[in-house]
Amino acid sequence: MRFPQFIIFVLIGFISGCSVDPASQVFIDAFHLNRGENTTHLSSNLNPNFSYMRVQVGKRVVLMVLGYVDKDRDGAVEVWYSALGEVIRLRDGRLVGATMNMGTDWLSVSFKQLPHWEQIGAQTIFERDRDTSPGYQYGIKEIMHIQQIPEPKDSQLQLIQPSSLTWFKEFAEGPDALPAARYAVSMSAIPRVMYAEQCLSNEFCFSWQRWSPKKESGH
Repeated sequence: MRFPQFIIFVLIGFISGCSVDPASQVFIDAFHLNRGENTTHLSSNLNPNFSYMRVQVGKRVVLMVLGYVDKDRDGAVEVWYSALGEVIRLRDGRLVGATMNMGTDWLSVSFKQLPHWEQIGAQTIFERDRDTSPGYQYGIKEIMHIQQIPEPKDSQLQLIQPSSLTWFKEFAEGPDALPAARYAVSMSAIPRVMYAEQCLSNEFCFSWQRWSPKKESGH
């Protein structure tokens, strides 16, 4: 579901200095990032009562906000929005849906025998089914492999020491497989994905990172 575009334009009208409610302010924050403003500088003005995610596509940086948490039989799904109507859906840090306004969309994703992060050994295998558009390709079945890897030197992780996280590489079998995904997980009492890199197609890849206003702004 795309966030209605007319609401975005209404929210932009508040930027001139009018008083706004907290929910509106979240999307104004996202609008500033889509205009290309510096992520770290903007962090000092973010509302700490909301959850944010920094998404990087090439050199473009987009701020997304947590709209709501959906519940289904497989667990909680975080639904994140940008000011331009882009949507990312995450379950336990894995992509289960994405509409990025850049070509290929993942309409839905499901898994079989998906391991918990703390259960992943040298290499673990599971299954992934996904529906994509354009072309409406349904039921793309993939055998997936995931393994722990050393911290990479070429990630887009910001303001967090890579060595403080546990890194994983995930890839599909077959000659037509997409580029591998990478995850950086905080292995605390409840493991939490803090950063990930994902490709929706061979031509479109992006990274995302949980973004805390207080922490990233130095407060």
